Amino acid sequence: KKFSYNQNIITSILKLGVPASLSMIIMSVGIFIFNIILTLGAGNENAVAAYQIGGRIEHLFFIPIISIATALVTLVAMYYGAKRFDLILYIVKYGLSRSILVSLCFSSFFYFFIEKIIHLFSKSQIEIEYTISYFMVLIFAYPFITVGMTCSRIMQGLGHGTPMLVLTILRVVIINSCLAWYFVINLNKPIIYAWYSILTSCIITSILSIFWMFRIISHKK
Repeated sequence: KKFSYNQNIITSILKLGVPASLSMIIMSVGIFIFNIILTLGAGNENAVAAYQIGGRIEHLFFIPIISIATALVTLVAMYYGAKRFDLILYIVKYGLSRSILVSLCFSSFFYFFIEKIIHLFSKSQIEIEYTISYFMVLIFAYPFITVGMTCSRIMQGLGHGTPMLVLTILRVVIINSCLAWYFVINLNKPIIYAWYSILTSCIITSILSIFWMFRIISHKK
């Protein structure tokens, strides 16, 4: 009986929640489009299988990175509410440096051990070759993926959910899918060019995300 409806609270929740939800939908759509590109480009399902196997193995990398990024949402929001911008900058630098260190460790791990790991997931030689080529390119993307993911979550903690959506659209649809389609389908390039497209999209969006994040922080002061 003491319930009091507050439209501002609902609006604030939706401003943060809706872009994050749409980002997940766009990522799913992007995977669907990428599977089509790989199927048409390779002429068989082996490239798609390699892409899916790579994604499963990559969960080892994503679990700690997502954990750090999610924790930063809470910490940044708490310090922002307290108007402690000194602590915001400290936790941002701390979180970014540690998550990048984790990503570099996983890049090194996959570089040296992926040939041994992949045999646990597939016995097909062509799938193994595609998956190894996938990791030999994507290991260079992991630090950039880390920066993009972490910065997006930090901006969410500062009350800005739109950057995550914009960066996801840019990375998954505009850059990644378009480049992969152009190289693999239009130019009939080898499947490795699809992996190069993922790397390129991660580099570009991570650079944009870090500039966007610091711009928001500077305007909040």
